[in-house]
Amino acid sequence: VHWNRDAGLQKKEINMVRENSDLMFDEVVTRYLARPTVHGNERSETVRAYAERMRKRWGSRRMSEIHWTLEIEDLVDELRVDGDSFAAGRRRKLSAAAINIYLTSLSSMFTLATEKLGFPLALPSIKKLKERERETFLTPEQVREFCDHLDPYRRTLFKFAFHTGLRNTNVRELRWDQVEVTW
Repeated sequence: VHWNRDAGLQKKEINMVRENSDLMFDEVVTRYLARPTVHGNERSETVRAYAERMRKRWGSRRMSEIHWTLEIEDLVDELRVDGDSFAAGRRRKLSAAAINIYLTSLSSMFTLATEKLGFPLALPSIKKLKERERETFLTPEQVREFCDHLDPYRRTLFKFAFHTGLRNTNVRELRWDQVEVTW
């Protein structure tokens, strides 16, 4: 028995080191979803939905019984062809970026299984898909024209986002402890 320090709790956990490699995928998903992200936040709704889809696919199987290289290829192929029903209950094709969320989550689950839960076997590294590059760019004149149509608050947010490359949520939720000021 050891203390779980990751979540800042004084809760006992069963040591997950197993000689027989009997760690179930379901257990890994449960632990993964219960742990906060590296920034201390809860997992997003999208990541939770994707993890649950993977749980349905592999949940009742032992990690050591799954031929991961083939299974990951099958998952990617399935997502490319069939898409996903996450959005409003209807099927939609997933972009490479959306499929990469699946792959990143699965990679994080592999890290959790080996580093935190003591899974004794090596799991494959996962290569992400090449994402589509941006096809359109705003000219300086388009940026000025767009800013002219915004109220002062949104103009400030847009200018900050434009110059830093941050997205809307990242700009609005930025905290001082995340900013490094150098003169």
